[in-house]
Amino acid sequence: MPRFVFAVTICISLWGGATAVSAATPAYVDPTTGGILFQALAVAFTFLSGIIYFFSSQIKRGVARLWRLWRERGE
Repeated sequence: MPRFVFAVTICISLWGGATAVSAATPAYVDPTTGGILFQALAVAFTFLSGIIYFFSSQIKRGVARLWRLWRERGE
């Protein structure tokens, strides 16, 4: 009996999932949403670029130190 109940549950779940997918309406993205998304991404890109530029000397120094350690361990 438990196998039968399990099988019926699986069949009902698959049928319900298939009907939900076929009944889904196409997604609509409001044109204003694209503008807001672009502005948010532009701000994030500018912020990250500024952080990289501000800390560029420390980043270069750290990369050089890691490169030196990597070469010393290889020899």
